[in-house]
Formats: sequence, C-alpha cells, structure tokens
Amino acid sequence: MKCLVMCMVAIATMTLHSAENQIFPKDFLWGVATNEYQNSGAALCPESNWAAWEKTKGHIVNGDQSGESTRHYLAIPQTIEQLKQLGVNAYRFSIEWSKIEPKEGQFDEVAIEHYSQLINQLLKAGMTPMVTLHHFSHPIWFEALGGFTREENNRFFLRFAQKMFNRFSDRVKLWCTINKPGVYAMQGYVFGQYPPGKVRDLTSGAHVIKNMLAAHQTLYTAWKKHPNGRNVQIGLAHQFVKFVSNQSWYGMTNMLASHFTYLFHQAIFDALKTGTFTLNYGLLGGIAPHALMPASRMMDFIGVDYYTELLFSMQMLRERFSTSTANDQKDIEKLDQAVSLKGLYHALIECKDLNIPVYITEFGISEHKDQISPEWIKAQLKNMQLAIQNGVQLKGAFYWTLNDSFEWDFGFEKKFGLYNYDLKGHTFKLKKGAEAYVNAVKLYRPQVEAKAAPKVTPKIAPKKKVEPKPVVQKKAAPKKNRKRRR
Repeated sequence: MKCLVMCMVAIATMTLHSAENQIFPKDFLWGVATNEYQNSGAALCPESNWAAWEKTKGHIVNGDQSGESTRHYLAIPQTIEQLKQLGVNAYRFSIEWSKIEPKEGQFDEVAIEHYSQLINQLLKAGMTPMVTLHHFSHPIWFEALGGFTREENNRFFLRFAQKMFNRFSDRVKLWCTINKPGVYAMQGYVFGQYPPGKVRDLTSGAHVIKNMLAAHQTLYTAWKKHPNGRNVQIGLAHQFVKFVSNQSWYGMTNMLASHFTYLFHQAIFDALKTGTFTLNYGLLGGIAPHALMPASRMMDFIGVDYYTELLFSMQMLRERFSTSTANDQKDIEKLDQAVSLKGLYHALIECKDLNIPVYITEFGISEHKDQISPEWIKAQLKNMQLAIQNGVQLKGAFYWTLNDSFEWDFGFEKKFGLYNYDLKGHTFKLKKGAEAYVNAVKLYRPQVEAKAAPKVTPKIAPKKKVEPKPVVQKKAAPKKNRKRRR
C-alpha cells in the first residue's frame, strides 16, 4: 500500500511538472542580458560618455572606477562557456556605439568584426542573440553635440544603427533599438545621476524621450523595407518602474509617488498605446503633445525591464535620489508581498493593451548577504506562467545579469550577477541561490530541444523525445550534491 501511495505521488508530481512545462511556448527563449560598458568599463570603452562621467568625484558611489570591469570585450570564449553552464538558449548584449564610431564619421572595422565573431560564436553554440543598440552609453562626441536633446542629432544614431543592421541582420533576428528611454532621460536630465548630469531640466528630459521614440520609429519603418526585414523582430525595452509610498497615510508622498511613476513609466507607456507622447508639467517644464505611431504599428515586440516597485519617501528628495531603479532584497522585504512579488505579473498584463508579443528583456535582483533570493526567482517564474495563462504573448525572458559588473552610478556596490566575479583574478563562480534559475531552465527547456528532434532523426516521433520527465529530475540531482559540498 505504501509503495502504491508513493507511486501515485510520483505520477502526480510528474504530471504537475508536465503541465507547468506546457505553459511556456515551445520556442520560448531563456537567456541572460548584459551591457558592454558595464562589463568592459572605461579602460576598454574610453570614448564613451560614461568613461568621461566617472572621472569626476562624486558621480559614482564609493568613488568606484569601472576599469576593465569583467573584460567582456576581451573574453568571448569565457562568455560562451558561462552561458553553456547556465543552459540558456539566448543572450542579450549591447553593441557599444563608442567602440564602433569613436570619432564622428570614423567607423572601426576591427570593432565591427569583434561583434560579428560574438554573434557567430553564439549561433554556433545554439543560442539566439538579441542586440541592443543604445543602452545608456554613447560616444563623447555625440554627448558634446547635445545627444538626444536635439532632434537633428538623431541622424547620427540612425546612421550607426543602420550600419549595424546592414552588417548583422542576416544572422541577428531580434533587435532592441533603445533600452529604457524613460530611465535614461530622468536620471540624466532631471535627477542628475547619469551623464550629462542635468538637474530638474524636465523640458530637456521630455525632448530626449520624444527623440528616442522618434528614432526607433524611423528605424522600424526603414528596416521593415530592408531585404532582411521580414525575418527580424524589432522592438525597444521599457522599464516598468512604479513608486509606492512608504507612508500611505501621508497624502504628499502618495501624490509624489504617483508623479514619479508618471515620469519614469506611464508617460512612455501611454505613448506606446495611443501614438501620442506628452509630458508637460507647466512651469516645471515639458513639451507639447507629439504624434508618433502606436506600438502595434512600430514594434514587433515590447521589451519589459522589471525589477520591483520602488519605495518612495520624502528622504529621497532631501538626499541622493538613490535608485538604480532596482531594489535590493532587503528593500523588497519592506514592501507588501502582493506588491513586491506580483509586480512583474501586473506589468505583463499591462502589456496586453499593446497587442504585440512580449520579451522580458531584464529581470533580476541585487544579492543580499552574498546570495540571490531563490524565492524571488521562483516567484517571477510563477508570474510568467500566470501571465501566459491570462493571454500575454510572452516569448522569452532574459535574467539581469551574467556577472557582477559596474552598475552605473552605484559602481560595484550593487551586485546583480548570477556569477560572482573576481575583478582581480578575473574568475567567476555561480552564486548561491542562482541555481533556482539554472534549474528552471533545465526543467522547461526540454520542450525547446524536442522541437528540433524530428529534423535530426525524422523516424523518431517527437513525443518519445518529450515525455521522459525523469531525465529532468536526474539532471537536477547533482545540484543538490553541489549544494551540500558548499
């Protein structure tokens, strides 16, 4: 009788895992995301606006200097090795504009070939590349011209982006033109934490967002006419940043939290829904409504960058506006569980209004006491499953990030990597808690691998490759042994 009960429990568990597996699409992408400047630093990207910015005392927490960071630009084999260890099938990375065009009009063919080799190595390893073209960093010369504050400067970014598309669109099928235009504009022109360090210049910030959205729209229209246009998906990444008051009884903090949410998130998302961007605070600054195309006409997908809701307090205004727009685990614990653990689900449901596919282009958590919270990772996986069940066209998820790296104005203080990275010895080690993501990839990815099985052995029915769930359980067992050894 006891054996019968155990068998029934085992069958029920296998059935449950099988049902969970079926929730994710068979071609779902499981990946990680990185940024070139954060992982190669000022030493390897000396012509970046961030290389100039971090030289000034007070710009970076603890006076950190990025140096070579994790040497990403020099370490393609290491990157591929780490990705294989994680078991992922996709990699999102940025092409550093300042490496490609260090001086205006001068393109570095060696740097272009470097990214070509990275793409080739990813494809050889069976991984889908997603390229990001602007992720907070651009050439110093572009910054000197006013960057995205001036509409006429868009032509420089468009020229760079078009050159990359012409070179790589035969192999890269996923293109993210711009990452987090709202965060970039607010941190650089309103709160002064990013270059060029403007403070309370809401009008310039609004122009930056408008021009970035316009640049994306121009690229989308042009690329869809390109010979490779039908075979690629083009989108941009937007961070769903929502502020919640830590003093819900105090009307002022509630009102300000709402305004900050509007500045970082709602103004842009409304533009994607309606095709009209507006951000105007009267005497405080802003711009008049600007006509764009709605997301359904200028995007093949929306990239969702999500970390957590942010606690807002009056202290944030009196001291450093300390947000990398991502909280530590200890900060999350101060939030109501319904807010901190369901936020990704609500962000994904909100995307249904755009009626286009969704990729989670970033989701992650800064370590606490030298480990990642496995509970937080598992909660986000549940949010993904629930969103898919409720009609969200979720196509993939990219964890932020591969290694601990240079986290912008926070330097090396915040650590989001799945791997600890030793900056001196240039060695890496998987963090405690990161197994939650690795094991999830192992559990759900067999559905992806089974899809290719008929092409390799046509006489074998696909079901015979999919059904043996015990194989997944056997793969997971060594993880427990490694945990015990630690």
